[in-house]
Amino acid sequence: MGLDSRGMTPRKAGVSMTPKPTRESSSYSIVRVDTVNARGIPVHLWTTSIKRQGVDIVRHFYDGVYGDKTSARVMAEAYRDAVMRLFPPRTQLEQSRRRRSTNTSGTSGVQAIHKNGKLVAWLATLSIGREKVRRRYFSVKDHGEERARQLAIAAREELLREYPDSFATVHPHATASANAHFSHLVDARRIVRDTAAHAPAPSAQELRQRLEWLNAWFDALKPRHVHVRISTYALQQRGHDAILAIISNGGPPSQLKRKTWSLLNASWQDRQTEVWSFIQSSLKGLVGAAYAREFERLFKRDFLSSEAQSGFLVRHRLDDPASDYLRSSPPAELREMLQGFSVPRLLSLRTVSFEGG
Repeated sequence: MGLDSRGMTPRKAGVSMTPKPTRESSSYSIVRVDTVNARGIPVHLWTTSIKRQGVDIVRHFYDGVYGDKTSARVMAEAYRDAVMRLFPPRTQLEQSRRRRSTNTSGTSGVQAIHKNGKLVAWLATLSIGREKVRRRYFSVKDHGEERARQLAIAAREELLREYPDSFATVHPHATASANAHFSHLVDARRIVRDTAAHAPAPSAQELRQRLEWLNAWFDALKPRHVHVRISTYALQQRGHDAILAIISNGGPPSQLKRKTWSLLNASWQDRQTEVWSFIQSSLKGLVGAAYAREFERLFKRDFLSSEAQSGFLVRHRLDDPASDYLRSSPPAELREMLQGFSVPRLLSLRTVSFEGG
């Protein structure tokens, strides 16, 4: 089971990284990625990746979406901090009681010992964090097979009672956050406790719902923008060039609009009417008719004066990242858990940029 930025699914990067990206170290659970995609276009982003309850929560924050490297990192850190308030890590008790696939006793931490194919003992073990592994050995010869097994199970419970419970975290930032927001999930006095008096951890369904609310909120915090790229490329096997149009509103790849036109019997200028019609229809579908008209007012003249060699590229930011309406409060369902949490204001940037043509 895996949680990603869209739901509880196996972890996926979501970015085609070719060749291998370069990385720079960052703060806890955040990694910088600078690479080139399969089309040779530079890709710059921060990736937040944090593991909770045995699953991975992953989301990408692109420089181009938030305006620059610094603003993208601010959003990546805000997402990480929100995740740590909403999703508790496992406790040492939970970790210690997880049964491995090779377990044959039915009890975590209790295993059968065989020599030359013969059962000779049952062994109880406990490993808590970086503590030395504790063991209790019960010989079948001394106790009999079933008695040795029962003694090992009892010894395992005794070993658990010797240690205080805590969160199974390694990084100090993760430990501090877990203790601050989920202290009710652990009992520092002893690792085995009265579960009836213990507040239960959220279920998988609860965690899935929290993630949906969180991602819907962060989707709403993204500055709206449109990328329009019109360029030529060589069809080597056919011996002529073609025009490639890619239109995006920053949404998932499934929403990207893409089309090609052959230049075998037509020039760039001959194809401009068809290409412009595709641009307009794509923008209407992605952003709406009103924006398509605004794009025409701003950029049609530049497109018509463009040439095949330089192509046409527009990055149009509809929202200033510093706008107040992009700093909305958490959804009502998460507000109590995120009390005191806010998304920092980003740097102000101009809303229109144009290249090419």
